[in-house]
Amino acid sequence: MAMAGEGERASSDGDAVASSRRPLPYGELFDRMPDAALVADHNARFVAANRAAEVLLGYDERELCLLTVADIVKDDAGTSASTFTRVAEDGAWLAQIELRRKDGTTIGAEARAFALADGFVVSVLREVGPRIGGLLGSTAAELAAIVEGSNDAIFSKTLDGVILSWNDAAQRMYGYTADEIVGKHVSILAPDQERKEEIDRVIMDRLRRGEDIRDFRTRRVTREGRLLDVWLSISPVRDPTGRIVGAATIARDITRQVELERELERARDQLEIITQASADGITIQDESGRVVYANDAAAHISGYPDAASFLVAPLSEIVSPFEILTEDGGPFPLDDLPGRRVLRGEPEADTLIRVRTFSTGEENWRYLKSTPLLDEEGRVRFAVNVFHDVTALKRVEEELRFRTLLLEEQAEASDEGILVIDNEGHMVSWNRRFLETMRITEDEALSVPPMDLFERFRSRLVDVDDAFERIRSLWEHPEEEVRDEFVFIDGRVVKRLSTPLRDDEGRLYGRVSFFRDVTAERKRERAQRFLAEASRELGASLDYEATLQRLTLLAVPELADWCSVDLVEPGGAIRLIAVAHVDPAKVEWARVLRKRFPVDVNAETGLPNVIRTGRSELYPYIPIEQMEAAAGGDPAILEIVHELDIRSVMIVPLVARGQTLGAIQFVWAESNRSYDEDDLHLAEDVASRAALALDNARLYGERDHIAQTLQQSLLPGPLPAIEGVRLAARYRAAGRGVEVGGDFYDVFDVGGGAHALVIGDVCGKGPKAAALMGAARHTIRTAAMQQRRPSDVLATLNTALHQRLADQWFCTVTYVRMRQATDGARLTVCCGGHPPPAVVRVDGSVEFAGRPGTLLGVFPDVELTDTAVDLHVGDALVLYTDGVTDERRDGEEFGVGRLADVLRETAGRDPGDVAAAIEDAVLRFRPDELADDLAVLVAKVAD
Repeated sequence: MAMAGEGERASSDGDAVASSRRPLPYGELFDRMPDAALVADHNARFVAANRAAEVLLGYDERELCLLTVADIVKDDAGTSASTFTRVAEDGAWLAQIELRRKDGTTIGAEARAFALADGFVVSVLREVGPRIGGLLGSTAAELAAIVEGSNDAIFSKTLDGVILSWNDAAQRMYGYTADEIVGKHVSILAPDQERKEEIDRVIMDRLRRGEDIRDFRTRRVTREGRLLDVWLSISPVRDPTGRIVGAATIARDITRQVELERELERARDQLEIITQASADGITIQDESGRVVYANDAAAHISGYPDAASFLVAPLSEIVSPFEILTEDGGPFPLDDLPGRRVLRGEPEADTLIRVRTFSTGEENWRYLKSTPLLDEEGRVRFAVNVFHDVTALKRVEEELRFRTLLLEEQAEASDEGILVIDNEGHMVSWNRRFLETMRITEDEALSVPPMDLFERFRSRLVDVDDAFERIRSLWEHPEEEVRDEFVFIDGRVVKRLSTPLRDDEGRLYGRVSFFRDVTAERKRERAQRFLAEASRELGASLDYEATLQRLTLLAVPELADWCSVDLVEPGGAIRLIAVAHVDPAKVEWARVLRKRFPVDVNAETGLPNVIRTGRSELYPYIPIEQMEAAAGGDPAILEIVHELDIRSVMIVPLVARGQTLGAIQFVWAESNRSYDEDDLHLAEDVASRAALALDNARLYGERDHIAQTLQQSLLPGPLPAIEGVRLAARYRAAGRGVEVGGDFYDVFDVGGGAHALVIGDVCGKGPKAAALMGAARHTIRTAAMQQRRPSDVLATLNTALHQRLADQWFCTVTYVRMRQATDGARLTVCCGGHPPPAVVRVDGSVEFAGRPGTLLGVFPDVELTDTAVDLHVGDALVLYTDGVTDERRDGEEFGVGRLADVLRETAGRDPGDVAAAIEDAVLRFRPDELADDLAVLVAKVAD
């Protein structure tokens, strides 16, 4: 401690004593000494005491300054006085003495005493035990030795800052020897101008005011320029009058301490930042289990606003709102908390608990983990506890578990097979439907390597190479989505959708594939497609034998390896009329086989029985043993049995209008497939349509023959010979010729050297049209015998047709009266609603003669005009029906323009060539069947 001033420690009773005091060097050192130190004047009265003396004797410094040596030394006054006189004379004394304390107790002490100038004596007392006796003294030289032996730098200076003394520790600390620094200003130790000003402004000013400077931290610089963090304790030094004349300094190098403190502070700051910013609750327990640290998150978890309020709350208050449960909902023993387990010696502990709030019933999940902090001897000093709220995670886990179970149930209930594989191709998961679809057992999926499974799988495929190529491509491009199909040799078709599995960051970690057996769908599609194509083929031609042959070709290989059609002949015989196989050589072999082994019409099963009964037969699977038995031991038939390799058969009758016309056979052989009831329904549907088409073809054949006969009977026979005129005609019925057409033409002699040329078109087709056409022809011929003018002839026809208005019969007619002239022929043309005829001159020019006139048979009065036209040698008259000009293609008519172009190209040619050219041009314009009948009549004046 620093020496006290007279006005600070002495009472009025000690004024006389104070006047004899003098300043002591290194007063701060005495005040901080661990041993008790007392200063007495030449009268043995104490004038100063350090803090250790106050503690040792029980007096404060003011009380001690009222006492003498004899008051505290347990000895007679004479001995104490003589001893004190000897110390003053000899300069030092050492002894063991017994001290009397303020409370009356005594203690033994080792005493050192040494004399100072002007009769002052310093005593240093150290308790050693009871009853030590004698007074000990010390010299000023020993005090100096204490200073010099100190590990702290100790030096003194004037009030102007000039250094007066310098111990060895100061030299070791600052690098200056006493010779180098004594007499220098203390600012030499300051690292910069600011520090120098600090010494003058702060330190020295305070010392001049008599203040002690204790625990002052600053920075200093050594002789080598190294910066030090130092701790200073500075006390003013006074002269005998009490005037401050200097200062004593104790300096300690605390650079390492400061570094450690800074590191500790940074660590604390970082810890505080980390723990306070953490969403996890963090607490620290000491050895007794008391919580000595908590972050705000821990407080919030427990329902407190901050860590400070949480730390002061009693444990009973903290846990009272909650019920702590085990993971499965049972009571949780508090002694099993991780922190307590760690404090009991476990190296680390954790647990998962459920916390239920009594007031709301809400449950939260906490994951607790504790780690011990050990001291240097390995003993547990603290337990660090981390509380992580995993409620959201547990809820997600529960939801995920629910979703997983739901997905598993959905997967098992799915009609699609589901397979998940990892990046190495290992099967991770699958559902029951996948195993069923791929014909794999559960044991195989669990134990057989994927490549071995694939080898088994590929042997069942129709196109192994294609399947292998698709799988290889999938491995080379794992990021692609694939949609494909696998076709099995047993007829099954499995559709696959394979897509990559990726996580949220896009990393590929496997594939999921969905397999759907689409065999039934494809069979229905195939059936519908086959029915549509078969219906089209069956309706495409009236040639039933060719049609049935195309039907068998259509069935192979979609519905059969073999397909054949047999028909019943009028005498009851069964004739093979169509057969198909994927191998054409076997087709001929089948025909030869039929000739070699004719069908037994009396057989109780098979083709004869189906035709006889009209009922289908289905054989889903025919064992080879059954076929061999049917051979009856005949080696030739047995060879055929093995050659055919028949596996499954359907035989269905061809029944139309209650009559069995024949039967169709469908056979699976080499493909090793089999028929079922669905296939039989399809086959019966096909057979029903084929039978109807067959029956219709026969009926239409008969009607066609009748129609063609009737058509020929209604048209004129060979055209008559007319002197100087050459004639030609063409007629083509629209459609397939199963109905009588409505167009007609006629040429006949009307007398007086004249002839009539007629062309017409009646409404409709069939018998009614035929009757109208016959009536029109006979009416025209009759009227022409009585009337000369063409308009009168057509007027008579109109009257006759109008009288039958109830039948709504009408027609168009062009009537031409032609008689010879000296240079050709004179024509009178009249059109009753019919296209005017064309006149083709020998020079190639074309003109159309006459006016269209009124449709005949609709109105009682008609407008008809006779037009005279002269034909010269080489000229030709062309009469035609609207089946020529009205034919259309893609919405465009053939028209009179194209007709005129054809006629110009045929100018001067034979009438037959002209008629043929017109027909060919119309047929080229419309390659499909004609929409209307076509009739052309050509008359040319001969050269």
